[in-house]
Amino acid sequence: MRHNIGLYEIRNWGQLFGLLSLMVARRASNRVRKFSSLARDSERDQSLGNTPVASNEPSPDDVAALADLVEQLRKIFDAEQWAVVALLMEGHSIRETADKADRTTTFVRTVREKLAAQLKKLTQ
Repeated sequence: MRHNIGLYEIRNWGQLFGLLSLMVARRASNRVRKFSSLARDSERDQSLGNTPVASNEPSPDDVAALADLVEQLRKIFDAEQWAVVALLMEGHSIRETADKADRTTTFVRTVREKLAAQLKKLTQ
């Protein structure tokens, strides 16, 4: 919803991961605040019994799928390109990535385009 009104501008996987991490951290902080409140009445709390509870953590299948995807991508890129991919996935801008990897912005853009094409191909 906030993305639709322009509050967030997500340009790469690293920024998306960062935003999701921030959301999880804030949610956890809010939960801690809620449940550690002095006004909390322990008599109101009810046991869920054996009811399964949704988790914020990825499932083992999701982790395996992501690891498989990263491994497939790793085989496609050479060492110099993979260094650029890693920096981009961490959320660095094209300029920052070029500076840290000691590469031109054109090289970084080319790798980013190749990464986007490969991700699209592998996830279809």
